[in-house]
Amino acid sequence: MDNYFKILRANEEIKRLNVEIPRFVTYMRDEEAFLRRQEERVPIEHGDALAHRVALNREQQGRFNDGHRYRLLALSKLLGFTGSIMPGFPVDKQRLAEEAPQSHLPHVPESFDGATPGDEDEEDSDGEAETLDAMFVVLRITEDSGE
Repeated sequence: MDNYFKILRANEEIKRLNVEIPRFVTYMRDEEAFLRRQEERVPIEHGDALAHRVALNREQQGRFNDGHRYRLLALSKLLGFTGSIMPGFPVDKQRLAEEAPQSHLPHVPESFDGATPGDEDEEDSDGEAETLDAMFVVLRITEDSGE
């Protein structure tokens, strides 16, 4: 009886992830484009120190995104994968363009020490790792029940 509910829950999770994965891929693409634009814009308006900080943030985010893309590609090649790893379209590009600069620019203190954003805590993963772990759990459950 336990397996029945595990399979039922796994099917619900698969449906949810078939929506979440394209959203996540879209977010990664849009965030990289945004950071690139800010890296070009910031030196003109705010100076080189902030531009350097944005560049470091973009590079670090790019490394994480590469890892996520690698795992998503491996996931998409598994037997039984029903989703898509293609990016979607943002709901409202105008709203994103207006709100993003205020909410994404990092604050650079006067005494910049060169520390990267991940040096303080690794707790701000925004649930990305949890989503990917949930996908692998669902796949393990569906593979176990298929034997």
